[in-house]
Amino acid sequence: MTITFHHPPITSPIINPLVDFQPWNQEHYPETKGIYINGLRLNINNKLKFVPIYVGIACKDTLKNRLFHYHYKKYQTCGKGCGNSRKDIWDFNPVTSLNDLFGIYSEMFYYDCFNNYQKGVIRTSEGFLRALLSLKYLLFYQNRNYFEMKSGGVFQNLNEAEREMTHCDAIAEGFDANTKLQKIKAVYAKDFYYVFCPIEEIQMQLHKEENKQLGIRLADSQTQLKRIERVVKRALNTIGIHTTAKSEGEILDMNIDLTKIQNELVNLGGHPYNSNGTYNKLIISIRK
Repeated sequence: MTITFHHPPITSPIINPLVDFQPWNQEHYPETKGIYINGLRLNINNKLKFVPIYVGIACKDTLKNRLFHYHYKKYQTCGKGCGNSRKDIWDFNPVTSLNDLFGIYSEMFYYDCFNNYQKGVIRTSEGFLRALLSLKYLLFYQNRNYFEMKSGGVFQNLNEAEREMTHCDAIAEGFDANTKLQKIKAVYAKDFYYVFCPIEEIQMQLHKEENKQLGIRLADSQTQLKRIERVVKRALNTIGIHTTAKSEGEILDMNIDLTKIQNELVNLGGHPYNSNGTYNKLIISIRK
């Protein structure tokens, strides 16, 4: 089974989708369901590149609503109903080189494994939060104790209402004295980007005889997408790109085709798909 990712469906004439995409323009988001990878457009070694941060699915909602309202509006600058995300946010603002990316992606990989997949972790505990304090690129974690301890305070036993915070709460309550959180949210407002695979293409793949052995029912879109989400995360891991949203789908045999976006996707090297700093036929085979 092959999952192919596409650039945003910009309807007006374009020269480069990475340049011409307007994150604030709702017409640049698809009405269908499917799977997506979002992140930022950043100048890496003086070239504009797509830097992935998050892999997700849109099953009960459209990709347009999921990407525009749940991601773009909640990550951008606070104000007018925007910016109130509880998701972790990382300091990509100073990232300008591959060396910078190696550092931040290594921290994100540690966070993803520790936060999402390590058994017995209590995410509100003092020990867990102290482990997060070692991550210099992590700017936001939704627990108030994280910020109190980061600024030299002590851990307190807080109930959920006292503990839970949004990006805008942290800024308003003075936990962003160096304005790094505000600065990266401004980058999201201007340079948010995504790629996607629509559900229609996935359903067409499942109709093929050779894919029936996967045992995925055509009617079960959520199961389909969760499995693909997990495989996409694994595929990105193989090229050194690490994302932090938890995925619990079963790993199945799949090919993740990134050839349509490979010229714009950041390339960290150190993998078999690299050819003198560019991707060579970026179709990543994942086997269970």
